[in-house]
Amino acid sequence: MDASVRNDPRYIGDPWNIGALDAASWSKDTPIVLIGTGLTMIDVTLTLKARDPMLQCIAVSRRGLLPTEHRPASVPPDYSQALDMDRWPATALGMLRSVRRAIEESNVDWRETINLLRPLTPSLWSRLPLREKSRFARRLRVFWDVHRHRMAPVIAEHVRTSIASGTLTIRRGQITAIHATPTSMVVGVRGPAGDFTIDAAYVVNCTGPDTNLVRASALLTRLAQRGLVRSDALTWGIDADDAWCAIDRVGQVQPWLMSFGPLLRGLLWETTAVPELRAQAEKLASRIA
Repeated sequence: MDASVRNDPRYIGDPWNIGALDAASWSKDTPIVLIGTGLTMIDVTLTLKARDPMLQCIAVSRRGLLPTEHRPASVPPDYSQALDMDRWPATALGMLRSVRRAIEESNVDWRETINLLRPLTPSLWSRLPLREKSRFARRLRVFWDVHRHRMAPVIAEHVRTSIASGTLTIRRGQITAIHATPTSMVVGVRGPAGDFTIDAAYVVNCTGPDTNLVRASALLTRLAQRGLVRSDALTWGIDADDAWCAIDRVGQVQPWLMSFGPLLRGLLWETTAVPELRAQAEKLASRIA
């Protein structure tokens, strides 16, 4: 994507910017293309449809997978299951098979196995060598994401209704190009059955925050330019030690520069949801104090 597209007002790179979705002049005649089919896409779709239920949205992702659904809140969670994770292979495929086996052997809903793994994910992630982390990112990450980051039942029903009415369409494919024309944004997609294009009124990037330091916030980019931080091996955020202190360009730990949350994804993997962020903030605050 070239700079002309990124600077075009019809391309919304960050839907979480205050007013990002308010300034657009939405049209029923031309669809809106949403890049990604995860929870951000769900949030954006519901926001747009609250304004106009008849807006046409087309969501595109490589696999076309939607987040799975939470169990109803009335069902109490069951954490009685025990997992012998010390014996799980330190490979992406080995851990996948171990999770599947644990689900098959348990007497509870599969969501409870995923919930049980939630606080243990950083230690499991740390056992994987970089080669296996990269393999997970390429082949398994999307499946973990749709099972781990789920929709509330009422939200899932809204999504099903939108799909059934034809106002939300899920397309599988890889976006290959976006071109700005005077009348539309032309989105090129390579799909399973061949290449196709979509003429869109707007394109909304719903893939989540960009943690690549070259394209991240001005603050992170400046810190990287000064050599105070560097990307982790997966370019998911900053490189840091086990105490969450940043590692600079030459590999030296910066004890005065600490981080938590999504920027530590390469170190912790699951570090985006409120329970994890709350615990990390408390730990970091105690360390600083």
